[in-house]
Amino acid sequence: MLGFGPPKNNLQDCSVNSSFYDDVTRAIDLDYPPKKSYQSIKVVGSVNGVICVAIEQKDVFLWNPSITNLKKMPRSRTGSFYMYGFGYDDLHDDYKVVDIIINLGDENLCYNVGKMYSLNNNSWKYLDDLQIAMSFNNSGMLVNGKLHWAITIKYSGYYNDCIIFVVDLANAIWEEMENPCYGEENFDFTPYLSVLGNDLSTICHPLMTHADVWVMKEYGVEESWTKMFNIRCVRYSFFVPRFCMSSEGEILFKNGSNIIICNPKDDSMRFQEVTNCGQLVDAKLYI
Repeated sequence: MLGFGPPKNNLQDCSVNSSFYDDVTRAIDLDYPPKKSYQSIKVVGSVNGVICVAIEQKDVFLWNPSITNLKKMPRSRTGSFYMYGFGYDDLHDDYKVVDIIINLGDENLCYNVGKMYSLNNNSWKYLDDLQIAMSFNNSGMLVNGKLHWAITIKYSGYYNDCIIFVVDLANAIWEEMENPCYGEENFDFTPYLSVLGNDLSTICHPLMTHADVWVMKEYGVEESWTKMFNIRCVRYSFFVPRFCMSSEGEILFKNGSNIIICNPKDDSMRFQEVTNCGQLVDAKLYI
């Protein structure tokens, strides 16, 4: 599991097994190039042992720690904000990065440009015109050869609809996917996406008292969205689904700067102590 945060802004490795089964987990510093303490670092994702790292949002690297191989990608283009996704295209045996470039225009309106990088070609190409103004809240989640983002869409100047934005890595096309039917409970923010096992999942906070976890049991079938369990919220903070499940059914979450282990069977919850680690800004599974 990869984590990073101030004051060093460095990447660290933290054992998932240790987080589940040991009283204390120690984070280990990763020696990755390039490394400057003042730089902002974001782990986009990992697949087949290859890690995609974005530095200062604009410089993106593919890094294989096991063979200390580093590949700097050509820059895409300038923009106001960047949201990345990383995955493997089985059809073409190719690693690909999707870059959604969010440009702010007049009156804080935004327009988006989508591009896809191919490692085989070492080049970017444009996705079809997105045609909608979107607000992204995270890196893309890889399921079934496609990257997924939970987004809000702007209509008449307001962000007032939530969908799942999907990019097919093999065909370089995008599409929309419906969220679960959350029911009549009100929530005024975008749900977060993650992967639980091999399934696309989402977490939402319809009330301040708990968070609901949904899983798409059959990929691409909207009716297969199933609410698996709910978790009570603590300390007025929101769960973000950087999670995985143990063989006993416990779930590991990132909550603020903490790692929390939840057991939906008995509604128990415990905070995992992590040493040699600064403030945890984000975490990703290293696959």
